[in-house]
This record gives sequence, structure tokens and C-alpha cells, in this order.
Amino acid sequence: MENWCINLKIILLNLNPYDFEKLALIILRESGFMEVEITKKSGNGGFERKGILLLNDLISLQIIFEYKRYKNSIGTDKIRSFRGAMEG
Repeated sequence: MENWCINLKIILLNLNPYDFEKLALIILRESGFMEVEITKKSGNGGFERKGILLLNDLISLQIIFEYKRYKNSIGTDKIRSFRGAMEG
């Protein structure tokens, strides 16, 4: 991994939860998301959100997502669990 990636990971892991949340919101809004809101704080330290992503003047998508701050990669079981929770 390049040095800048390692340095960025260290910075992100050392942010307090409030600042991590603020940074995530800034990134989402700069990426084109509108009406981003917290649906609930998950029991495992993450934040569940929903937002609207405008693709163009005619098409927008409502997207539900969760972000976490982990030192290591997450497993497929966590992704499947999240997907199942969002489906019903």
C-alpha cells in the first residue's frame, strides 16, 4: 500500500466518531447525494443512512447504505447481513 493510503487510514481510524460522521457526510454530499439522513445508529458502531443520488435531471436513486470504521476488511457475511436487513 502506498504511503498516502497508510497515512489516510491512520488519520481516519483516529478520528472521533463525531468527526468521522461529519467527514462521511461531506464526502457523500460532494459525491452528489441529496437529502442524506440517518435512519438509525446500528448496534455495531456503524451508521445506517439513506439518501438520494441524482444521476441527471430525470433520474434519481434512493440508496440505503451503512459505513463503518474498521482496521481490516469486512467479510461477506457482514455484507449479506446488511443486504438482508435492507430488503426486509
